[in-house]
Amino acid sequence: MGLNLRSESQSIAPLSKEIRYRVWWALYMLDTSLSLMTGRPPGISGVFCTTPLPIPFEEGNLQSDHVLQYIIDKGARSCLMATLLSNRGGNISKDSLTESVPLGYPASSKRSLNRKTALVVAEPLQPNNSLCFLYAARLTILTRKAIDILYAPGAAHKPWIEIEVAISSLNDQTDNWLSSLPTLYDFKAISKAGPLNRQCASLAFHFYSTKLFITQPCLRRLIYRSPEMPNVPIDASGSMTAICIQAAGQLLELLPDKPDLTWLYGVCPWWCALHYFMQSITMILTESFIRTRLGTIRTISIMPKLRKAIAWLKEMSERDVSAQRAWLVCLDFISRHGSKLGLGVDDSL
Repeated sequence: MGLNLRSESQSIAPLSKEIRYRVWWALYMLDTSLSLMTGRPPGISGVFCTTPLPIPFEEGNLQSDHVLQYIIDKGARSCLMATLLSNRGGNISKDSLTESVPLGYPASSKRSLNRKTALVVAEPLQPNNSLCFLYAARLTILTRKAIDILYAPGAAHKPWIEIEVAISSLNDQTDNWLSSLPTLYDFKAISKAGPLNRQCASLAFHFYSTKLFITQPCLRRLIYRSPEMPNVPIDASGSMTAICIQAAGQLLELLPDKPDLTWLYGVCPWWCALHYFMQSITMILTESFIRTRLGTIRTISIMPKLRKAIAWLKEMSERDVSAQRAWLVCLDFISRHGSKLGLGVDDSL
């Protein structure tokens, strides 16, 4: 069906094209998630993709006149996307959209674009499933870049300084993605007032998971800075490692103190929840264990978050066999090394 390509066919209705674009990005996101969870290469290559990002309007409104204009007019679509993915809070205005018009776009088309955007400006975009889907797809593109740059077999032959620069750049791009979120999706601010809703929680888990995935090579780098290898140079990995551990803690802070699986499976895809938890738990245990080996002072503030994560894992293990296996692995690790980390077996029971 050529879902990976922008459709230029005159025989396919514009609405059908947009639905196909959404199907493609759903498959792309699923493929990337499976790659992260299984450690296997993605099955879909972005190199052969020209499919535009989905427009941020609910499917029930795709046949509206002003929405169809964005589906049909590639220039208007590009301007809308550039504005949404670059401006803090997703603020849309005629001026910002006109400034985003691609070079070479006819002046007459610019005037037409101003008329078209008037409807959207008069009725600002509100949080909806399609808008959330757009930001999730954009974040998935960054995740795929991290897979290609940091985890492809060729990365093993690159000098560490090159990997380190790539990690810093990808981390900055992820922070830029966060700054582009509309105010009503600002999960860092919203989480302080209470439990997150489904859209905010989904983006929040996805964001912190991506940060962990990008920065965890720096944590592994610490393994080689053991007392037996004192000549390994100290570089900027320390700051990225701190970001990694901070992201692990922030992901766990999204969870209520008391395990509530009804809430969790209402805001987070059940097939991703265990992966998110184990990402954070693994990073925290690894960092704590390494620093204990190196004789440095560990961060005590992270331990309450770890205890909370284990409590959630235990609650999940009563319903899910995979969660049960994960909990038993954590239990075994704590029984062996918990005394060094300030944890006891009772913390996981």
